[in-house]
Amino acid sequence: MANIEKIKLTADVEKVLEPAFCDAADFIKNQIISGAAELFKVNSAFFVTRIEEKELVIVALAGRDLTSAAKIIFAAAKSIGCQSIRFHTKRKGLARLLSDLKPKYVETVYKIEV
Repeated sequence: MANIEKIKLTADVEKVLEPAFCDAADFIKNQIISGAAELFKVNSAFFVTRIEEKELVIVALAGRDLTSAAKIIFAAAKSIGCQSIRFHTKRKGLARLLSDLKPKYVETVYKIEV
């Protein structure tokens, strides 16, 4: 099994994660800089996480071989005592790709510009 490596945010990593940042790039980068969130690499995937109580929140995930990376992240979350993993995504097919992990639909999010 591949190792999860904590890394620093570089321009190359930011370029890969940019689509996953959506419209919150500055907020997420500030969370990484402040230590409120952490940046990791597993295989060819990069992801930003934070812990909220006993839940691992995947703030952003991008790269290649995301299905394998997700399984490694799942095992790591379990090993540190997390009871659940939460993520928001624009990728409608992601739940299907992660079907082995049995993701449960929780909510739909809407945005209204003002």
